[in-house]
Amino acid sequence: MDTLAQACVIYCLCGYLVCSVGKRTKCEPCMRDVHAVWNRYLEAYLLFERELEKGSLKRPSCRMLLTLGNVEGKIASALKAEDLCGDMMWNLLDALEECAIVRWGVTTARVFTAYLFLYYVILHLHFSA
Repeated sequence: MDTLAQACVIYCLCGYLVCSVGKRTKCEPCMRDVHAVWNRYLEAYLLFERELEKGSLKRPSCRMLLTLGNVEGKIASALKAEDLCGDMMWNLLDALEECAIVRWGVTTARVFTAYLFLYYVILHLHFSA
């Protein structure tokens, strides 16, 4: 992560993802893998106090933050390409293949990791537009 602002955005996106995925999955081991019970970053308490809708953010795990922080750099560089409209999804897929992506959750819930990455990319594109 390059800047403090970028780290804050990634933290918020991860917190929103954890909240959103928590509403849609019943896999408790999967949720334990992406949700932190305690807050490692004291500055994040300010985020939870200022959230738009109470309960819309959850604390992401360190593993999730590190992984999506690394992926964020790849996504950002892929989206800065010249032919953005024509090859955007291919550029994103190529960028994600270059990353050593860890799987979250249990092996029986393979779709959990794919869903998190898909939703993260959609959020990223939404905020970049």
